[in-house]
Amino acid sequence: MNIQKGVKAEELKYADYIITLSAFAKDSCIEAGISEENIFSVQLGIDIDNFQSKATYDLDNFEILFVSGMRQGKGI
Repeated sequence: MNIQKGVKAEELKYADYIITLSAFAKDSCIEAGISEENIFSVQLGIDIDNFQSKATYDLDNFEILFVSGMRQGKGI
């Protein structure tokens, strides 16, 4: 057994609630034996009604913000 998977499984046994970021992750928790009533799925995104796009953009000064943990699996 992968040590990381074993640690995760042990931690999940003691969690009162689980918050996932996708339906796939929620389904994975259910398949692992966690009660569905203890799992909450939060959708990532923004409410586009609260934001307006610009009419034009300065492409000479274009920046992208990437926020994440630095792991090989991210493929940065």
